[in-house]
Amino acid sequence: AERKQFTTTAIELLKELKRSGNQLPRYDDSAVRKVVEEIGVLYETITAAIQEFGPGCENDETFASYICVHHHSLLRNKRCLLAYLNYRKRILMKYRWHLGWAGVPIEVQDNMSPSEKKFLTEYDQIISEYSKTVNVALNETMEPPKSLYIEVRVLKDCGEVQLDSGSVLMKPGMTHFLVRSEVEHLIRQGVLEQV
Repeated sequence: AERKQFTTTAIELLKELKRSGNQLPRYDDSAVRKVVEEIGVLYETITAAIQEFGPGCENDETFASYICVHHHSLLRNKRCLLAYLNYRKRILMKYRWHLGWAGVPIEVQDNMSPSEKKFLTEYDQIISEYSKTVNVALNETMEPPKSLYIEVRVLKDCGEVQLDSGSVLMKPGMTHFLVRSEVEHLIRQGVLEQV
């Protein structure tokens, strides 16, 4: 008879994250569901074994080993699944801080689960509301600027962009000398680059 190897799917989820580097791989819904189901099966197996053997069974070494293996497999599955979800959450939070929710690339959004999209939307709303409440642009760089103005080169065609200091025509290859705080979000989004 073929033996079932516990935690294999959960470990594969983590290996997939490692292979993807800092990119967000497609959310593997079927693997996540499989791990959750395995956790449930392990829990039911442990509970059934304890009920079947009754009180005093903890002194039986075979029984204790059986319970220990299943319990540690259950815990490993939980740790791997939580690590998978937490790693993905941290990548999404980085995207929010660097690009804003609107700046998250379509290919990244396609790799997100519906729950992750909901999380990122709510996270964005919380940050935006707080930023408005304290009247501080939290997305701006935390380093003090060396000067108020920076020279930037346009990378993507945006047409005419309205800034606080006036409107600016942004065609690829053009360079401008602009107020840093007005264009930092465009630099983070890859529309401009600092020269």
